[in-house]
Amino acid sequence: SNIGESLQKQQQTDLAIVFYKQSVNVSESIRGDLRPLPRDLQASYTQTVAGTYRALADLLIQQGRLSEAQAVLELLKLQELREFTRDAGIQSAGISLAKVEEAALKQILDQFTTVGNFTQKLAQCQQTNCPDRERLLQQRDVLDTAVRQELNQQRAILAKHFATESSTLTPEELNKEARRIVNAQPGTVLIYPLVLKDKIQFLVAFQAGKSGVVFRPFETQVSAQQLFKTIQTLRQQLGETTIGGRPKADLKTVQATSQQLYTWLIKPLEAELKNSNIKHLVFAPDSTTRYIPLAALYDGQQYLIQRFTLSTITAASQTDTTTRTPRPTEQTPMLLAMGAATFPNQSPLPNVPAELDAITRSQTADRQGIYPGSKFLDRTFDYEALKTSLEKGTYRILHLATHGAFKPGRVEDSYLVPGSGRNLTTELIDQLGNYGLGNIHLVVLSACETAVGDRATDGMEIPGISYFFLKNEVKSVMASLWNVNDASTSLMMQQFYKHLAAGMTKAEALQKVQQDLITSKLTAKDAPARSDIPVTVEPGVRTLQLGSATFAHPYYWAPFILIGNSL
Repeated sequence: SNIGESLQKQQQTDLAIVFYKQSVNVSESIRGDLRPLPRDLQASYTQTVAGTYRALADLLIQQGRLSEAQAVLELLKLQELREFTRDAGIQSAGISLAKVEEAALKQILDQFTTVGNFTQKLAQCQQTNCPDRERLLQQRDVLDTAVRQELNQQRAILAKHFATESSTLTPEELNKEARRIVNAQPGTVLIYPLVLKDKIQFLVAFQAGKSGVVFRPFETQVSAQQLFKTIQTLRQQLGETTIGGRPKADLKTVQATSQQLYTWLIKPLEAELKNSNIKHLVFAPDSTTRYIPLAALYDGQQYLIQRFTLSTITAASQTDTTTRTPRPTEQTPMLLAMGAATFPNQSPLPNVPAELDAITRSQTADRQGIYPGSKFLDRTFDYEALKTSLEKGTYRILHLATHGAFKPGRVEDSYLVPGSGRNLTTELIDQLGNYGLGNIHLVVLSACETAVGDRATDGMEIPGISYFFLKNEVKSVMASLWNVNDASTSLMMQQFYKHLAAGMTKAEALQKVQQDLITSKLTAKDAPARSDIPVTVEPGVRTLQLGSATFAHPYYWAPFILIGNSL
């Protein structure tokens, strides 16, 4: 990696790529040996390795070797996910070197080895002031010249090769996962942002032909520090509320901050996205962009969610797009709904009972609910009940309406709060794989929250906790980025499930609810009337009913993100 960095500074890009590639492959091969190391050393190593992946992806994009760049970005996703979750089972094979690159690496390393051995001999001579000192110094100059000549020769060979061949690696093998994502549904685009120190590189995958994929690069000039500060500002504006439960920041203030992020993250792609056939955006977010409520990005006229469905992925290889969410039937219990309304040390969620009642049809004669299934409220919602219910194997949706937190740093600090018993940690969630969790198509976490950490955090806690569901063959997870309003969330969930049951995809159902809140087709004033059962109106919502009667502020509708299969 250090050799690659040195060559990059000397603008010997093709050679730098060779050494960065080999560094990535060495890192991939030894990752299992890191487990016995202390946590701080593991973290230090991970940061160093991630820097190599980023440098390599950036250079490949600059050189137009886009298929290879996408493969490296996938490796970066898996590397970060593997290190955050400490799951050695996340497999990746490294990045292949073309034959011309392998030959160049061997020739240069042979020269470096010769120089290294000679340097030791010269150092010993200089310590003892041996009589061969002058001859050895002259020999060093000869070796230095030979190394420079070898570097120049290999650089010329690589430049000639890549002048006619953008890559000698097979794109079909490199990018099969990306092809699968963009071709899962017509009009889909896969977007990889890569946050670097002084810019954001984008690699965007578009559909090509019947089942192909074509990549296009874009970039925007903004420092990682400036990006983070703006994200932090937006999240603060969206997350802070008054005592009455209303957002502190007014709509224009939020839109101004959101528009700045739109300028950096979407505007560079705008010309390509104006194609009328493009309807679905899938993001593979990087670094602090994981904290952004993408739906709320504002172009000055409308929000991104008003133009496209939106979803995110942990990595293309971790995303199963082979099936859609099954529609409800009269007989088969499909929805397992669990929630808690009261907590010993946290604020109550008074609308959770209404939320569970509205989405769950517990008996054939019950026409109130949407999906047939079972519900567990407060003390009946615990880990044992969850395990026992999943073992039945009939449920396809798991709805958890309760407090929870995605914590930066240590994955084991993230949790969900049951109605009774111990918190549902990532370890316990992982164990649910032994009890039929793999039968679940969609997990909805309707009251969790993700707090933005300091600059050292990168949002890995968001895909991190979701990964423990996804690794056990759950197709998708819907979660929230901040502590949501209870009344608006209850209304959102009822409408989301109605659209889902009617045949919309998950991304389309979420988009439709968010659009209806933005345009006031669903309002605070209408919340009780539009619900199939009464909604407890919180003080802030009651004020809204007497005034503007709207849930149009992004605080109410923007926190929800869909991770994984969006179908």
